[in-house]
Amino acid sequence: MECTNHALKNYGKHLRSIKSDTGISLAGRKLLTLLQIKKLTKRAKCSIYEHAKNGQNIELLQMDLINGLHHVYGDHSKCREEICNNIGDDSNNKISQLKASLIYNHIKGSVNLLAKKAHLLIANENNNAAERLMNIVARFNMGKRLNLIQRNSYGTRVYLAVLRYNSGHNWSISAWKTYSTEVQESTSKNSLLSNRLRLRAKLNEGFLKLLRHVKSSTARH
Repeated sequence: MECTNHALKNYGKHLRSIKSDTGISLAGRKLLTLLQIKKLTKRAKCSIYEHAKNGQNIELLQMDLINGLHHVYGDHSKCREEICNNIGDDSNNKISQLKASLIYNHIKGSVNLLAKKAHLLIANENNNAAERLMNIVARFNMGKRLNLIQRNSYGTRVYLAVLRYNSGHNWSISAWKTYSTEVQESTSKNSLLSNRLRLRAKLNEGFLKLLRHVKSSTARH
């Protein structure tokens, strides 16, 4: 499987590179506007989504991806009614203009590259979850700016990132409450013990002072 988002992103990038290629006639590049590029990628996305939802037919998906170029430029002669509401409409057909300017073959090449991946895109899968997790890991390891190899530091940070991913931004509250309660109890016990020791030390010091005073008074008499 291949990430649908990445495949469509590369598709759009390839189309934009065609638009900026000065080796192609200006008349042809004017037909490939940013709006048309957006429509081409959207048409491909809708086709992939439709097949993933209603039946995974790889060959049919290939046909729809290839026909997406004609659909966007007004040729609906080969569109299917499941994904097109203008079947048979030929009033705004600009395919002949594309072919006359020779940019048609360049766009068709990009479309064919995407269509060849139909068997990888048929399930409409993506790696958003993995990217979100790695983004959280990058926050915990501070963008790999530190040496985290020793003492299992990187592994610990990955565990923390997984907790953050699974439990959301409040992942640390319950753990911190538990830990802080234990610390408070331990601190209270230690504080009580230290106060007792401090009081005992003061009592001992006072008793020694009293004892020295009694001895000095006895020596005078």
